[in-house]
Amino acid sequence: MRYNELIEQITRDMADSNLTPWHCPWTRPKNIRGNRYRGFNLLILNFLTRDKDYKAKVYMTARQANELGGNIKKDEKGFPVCFYQPRRLEEVKDENGETWLEEKHGFLRCYTVFNVEQTENVNLPQNVLEEVKRNWEPLERADEIVLNYKDRPKIKASSAGGAFYVPSKDEVYLPPLKDFESVESFYSTAFHELTHSTGHEKRLNRKTLTALAGFGSNDYSLEELIAEIGCTMLLSECNLYNRIEQRQSAGYVKGWIRKFKEKPALLWQSAAKAQKAVDWILGAKFNKENNK
Repeated sequence: MRYNELIEQITRDMADSNLTPWHCPWTRPKNIRGNRYRGFNLLILNFLTRDKDYKAKVYMTARQANELGGNIKKDEKGFPVCFYQPRRLEEVKDENGETWLEEKHGFLRCYTVFNVEQTENVNLPQNVLEEVKRNWEPLERADEIVLNYKDRPKIKASSAGGAFYVPSKDEVYLPPLKDFESVESFYSTAFHELTHSTGHEKRLNRKTLTALAGFGSNDYSLEELIAEIGCTMLLSECNLYNRIEQRQSAGYVKGWIRKFKEKPALLWQSAAKAQKAVDWILGAKFNKENNK
């Protein structure tokens, strides 16, 4: 499936379900090597499989299924995942043994993967099928994420009742917990604003935040999208899900459908920036070689 076709499928599903792909239950899908999908792929696999209720959130290509002694069941349809290889310098050696650096252009490569329940006769290691064992409570983990955000902004009580981030002061303002309908809503709001804070010039220096764009502008909308996706990724880290905000208004969904049609790369780029923000908050270092 080509990239533009994937975006078209997403926008159709959004129109049918009145849901955005970043407001769906998060199931932490993994590849056959046990590595979790990230960024855009994490977003898409959750969105496209939300109604399947797969017990094992493990995915593989048809070739990998064959290598493990099995095959894909007849008439099963796979799911697209994409990997972007950025522009890089690569060492090249000629027939005389002389070497030099040559620039390689970036490229987007897409694969079709299948859930393990769409396969048969595949010899999977048991540890791949097992869900990650957690020895922590979700709310304790949420607190831990906030406290371990090493260079986090100051978090202050909001006297006006709103929640917002002030880049000039590097401060997050939140209403008290009692003002929220649920504890999930509180952490959802907190994670949204903390994702914004990663864009500060002393952190990731994200243009969509540092440009101080006006309400409704492209940069403003993109920054809000990054914060929403980052928030949902952080909720998934805690095994929390804010069901109250699951279904969006029709106007809200249609607005994003229009933007994705105008700029198909928008969702991919936003998910990638959100993943960087989440990695910063968690203090995570991602090794691309371990996620192939």
